[in-house]
Order: sequence, then C-alpha cells, then structure tokens
Amino acid sequence: MNTRYDTFWERFSAGVLDGAVFLPLTLGYSFLLPHANTAVNIIWLFFYVFARPVYTILMHGKYGQTLGKMVTGVILLNANETRTINYEEAFWREAPVLIMLIFYVILKVYYSLVPVGHSDTSLMLYDILGYAQLVWFLTEVITMLLNDKRRALHDYIANTVAIQKKEFAAANL
Repeated sequence: MNTRYDTFWERFSAGVLDGAVFLPLTLGYSFLLPHANTAVNIIWLFFYVFARPVYTILMHGKYGQTLGKMVTGVILLNANETRTINYEEAFWREAPVLIMLIFYVILKVYYSLVPVGHSDTSLMLYDILGYAQLVWFLTEVITMLLNDKRRALHDYIANTVAIQKKEFAAANL
C-alpha cells in the first residue's frame, strides 16, 4: 500500500483531538441540563449537537483539515487528488451523520417536552438510532480498512480521499 494513504491512526487521533476541542461544550451541556429550564436546554441541545459537524464542514471546506488533522498531518483532497475539498464535498462527508443527528434532536426535544409516559415506539426509535450510529461507525472503519486508498464510506459519498499532508505538499512543489 502507498504510504500517502496510510492515515488510519492519524485520522483516529485527529478525531480524538477534535473531540477535545468540544469537551467544554460537553461539560457545559452536562452541567446545564439539570439546572436550566426546558427552553434553554433545547437551545443548548441544538448548539451542542450541531457544533461539531458545522465545525467539521467549515474547516474541511476552507482548509481541507480540522485542527486535529492539522496536528496529525492529514489533509482531505478530492478523489482526483488535485485540490483540497470544498464546502460541498465537506457537507456530503457529514450528511449521513447530520441526518442521524436531526433524528436524535427530534427525539430529545420530544422527550424534553413530554417528560413522562414515552411510548414504546419512541423508545424503540431511540434504540434504533443508537444502533444506526454504531453500524455507521463500524461500516466507516471496515470500508477504510478494505481499500488501498483507505477511503471510508463518507469519502466515497463525497468523492474525497485523506492523505498524508507531506505527500500533498511534496507533489505540489
């Protein structure tokens, strides 16, 4: 395999680093949840849930990298490897996660507004959504490990590829 695509651990580490960027939001949400009224919790929920995918789309669209990818030396390119990805490609990489997050927020708002007596159907939908997120993650990892360019499923959806930034810089000198 070409080492320019050998980015699994760097991408994993970038995800951890990007998660650390949002740790204050997580702590704030955990602290705020039991102490705020329903309206404040719902507003914070929207901000909390969509902050990371919006950050990811904006950073990938502008720089081809998030802060985590900058630290780990990974950059996202279009599938032809001629340029960094644009906002549209960045959006499509996040689209499946955004869809799941929209359903998650709908269920959380429903649970906030109807605090008792949830139906079996609504609880089942919440479980299905949790399993869907797990299946998505596992599918991402499996597809990344089963092809020479280490493209995850979201890379196929958006027609993108992740490479070592030093490889891109060397090719563009």
